[in-house]
Amino acid sequence: MRSGGLRKRLTIQYKTYSVSTIGEETVTWADEDTVWAQIKPLVSRAEEFLAMQQVQSDTTHMVTVRFREALNHDKRFLYGASRVLKIQRVVDLNEDHRWLVCFCTEEAL
Repeated sequence: MRSGGLRKRLTIQYKTYSVSTIGEETVTWADEDTVWAQIKPLVSRAEEFLAMQQVQSDTTHMVTVRFREALNHDKRFLYGASRVLKIQRVVDLNEDHRWLVCFCTEEAL
């Protein structure tokens, strides 16, 4: 992979928890960092998407970023103002600590 393929700007977000005055726990998301990434949809047509969901999990996108030690399945990417890509699995491409491939699920914001 070459760094020239990283053309999309994504914000990495992490979960934060707060407790209301009545003791109810609330999950919110906070920005951690902004990175350049490559985003590839795993399917291009609706029928392929439906077939994939029957066989595999609901993974919809593959996101490639430069290696980051703390990137894991508890985080997500914010793409633009309205698209959320929840990280399902992170793979160290070639295990050389240069590139991470994140398999993600697109979620509603």
